[in-house]
Amino acid sequence: MKRSMNSNVTFAAVGAAFTALALAGCGGESSYFTVGGQQVSKDEYIKKLERQPVSLPNGASLTTEQYVVDLIVSNRIIMAEAAKMGVTPSDGDVDMLFNAQKARFENINPGKTYDTQLAKQGISAAEMKDDIRGQLAEANVFAKLIKFNENEVKMQYTKMKDMMALPPRTQVRLILRDPKNMADSETVVKAAGTDAKKYEAAAKQLNIIPELTQTSGLRVLPNASIPKSVSSKVEAAAEGTIIGPVDWVISPTQTFRGWIRIEKKIPAFSLPPDQEMAFVRLGLIQQKAMDPANVGLRTQILKQKGTISFDTKDTGVSAVWAGIKETANEIQAPLQATGAPAGMPAGAAPAGAAPAGK
Repeated sequence: MKRSMNSNVTFAAVGAAFTALALAGCGGESSYFTVGGQQVSKDEYIKKLERQPVSLPNGASLTTEQYVVDLIVSNRIIMAEAAKMGVTPSDGDVDMLFNAQKARFENINPGKTYDTQLAKQGISAAEMKDDIRGQLAEANVFAKLIKFNENEVKMQYTKMKDMMALPPRTQVRLILRDPKNMADSETVVKAAGTDAKKYEAAAKQLNIIPELTQTSGLRVLPNASIPKSVSSKVEAAAEGTIIGPVDWVISPTQTFRGWIRIEKKIPAFSLPPDQEMAFVRLGLIQQKAMDPANVGLRTQILKQKGTISFDTKDTGVSAVWAGIKETANEIQAPLQATGAPAGMPAGAAPAGAAPAGK
């Protein structure tokens, strides 16, 4: 299982699928990639990846290999429990959450596609769906154990639905300068004219705020958060329009001066109610799983690690598994109360708050 792009997941989890390849006996090509003309084999890559440390919320520390072996075994135990209880997630359940997080991600990040973002992390749609299936199965099992009241979902959704909606936003490319130092910047901006690429280069060159330098001035802002000094001009401007020079008032004591290019007007966005309620349900169950009174229920299920059959021809993996069994109680990580499937790209989870500007 490969988990990435989620702020609650460690670097080691990002490489989980690569480690899984090693566990399955893959690897060994003479050259996996080259660096400055020097060859790096897949075997070297996997072995270094396996040794990377993972820090768990309870303070325990593991190598990636230990983490992944434990993760896979725990997942198989949970999936078996879900099957016994008759609560295995359907393909429809999995597809619904996958498509929901895809739609939300692409709305929050105009110009980016979810599939491309996954590919950059080495994740396929099928792998992401496996992650979602595992979390749904775990939530379903837990819901059964605590006799979860499904009526709570609708009540919580009624409270949260306005917060889950994304407000109207505008994607802008800003150039912000010290009002006392504008002469050179005006020359550069005038030279860029209406050419989008030249304006982007100017934004990277001229911005005095490091965050804006890194993004070439690109931000997605809720319309309500745009400074009043320019909000009416931004609202009236069409996409592609450059406004400025204007004052960008941060506070009564801090004002920048510069230019605003309107990249995209983004209307308010909400997922269909059934998709939003699926996220609400998952979040509620995950929160209940974090309750100290309930943590023991999951531990009881995962005690099966002490007796479950585990066969491998790899002596190294066998030794890792023996160590995991000895310290099983130390390395069991509780469900993450994120309100969204692990592995969701940053900015894709409808956690209830308006998105940060990009």
